[in-house]
Amino acid sequence: MATVGRLELARGSAAGTRGGDDLGIDTAANLEKLAAGLAVDRSVRGDADATVHCVADDGHPIALRIWAKRPVVSITSPVNMIGANLMERRGWKNTARHSSNMPG
Repeated sequence: MATVGRLELARGSAAGTRGGDDLGIDTAANLEKLAAGLAVDRSVRGDADATVHCVADDGHPIALRIWAKRPVVSITSPVNMIGANLMERRGWKNTARHSSNMPG
């Protein structure tokens, strides 16, 4: 799959992204590849629950494991969308009353 984006940090490091499917570790084989790559220059250990642990160059601990991706379920909102009519489909408009309709 071709690179569709590029993330760059101020210090000069960068990473290419392929889209939404390149986030997370999807298989045990890929987890093993990552662990082997990390083990080249640091201590790496695995847990019984298939989590791989190491310490980053800056001293922060890192833990990696297989990520079971779940589909995101959401409802689009007509408000806060580009080009949306902000007065459409507002629930309060249907229940609001004029002050002249109020008792008293």
